[in-house]
Amino acid sequence: MGAISLPDFERDVRTALARVLGGESLIVVEGNRRIAQIMPAPAISEDEPGRGSLVDFFLNSPLRGSGIQIDRDPSGERETPSF
Repeated sequence: MGAISLPDFERDVRTALARVLGGESLIVVEGNRRIAQIMPAPAISEDEPGRGSLVDFFLNSPLRGSGIQIDRDPSGERETPSF
């Protein structure tokens, strides 16, 4: 883990972020005070589920088959707000 002073970070943000992109974690310091820690983002693994659709969400909902009835207007038209 490396450290970078706040003035150096402000002067050359791109270089600091390039270091982080290369896998290095940086601590931003001002004097003796730690201000921030910048770490590389975790890699997304192939095992992680991707974003599903809204249909998938409802099909896999724990409320599916619970018997809860939600009434809605079947006309399909909604009132348009007026300002």
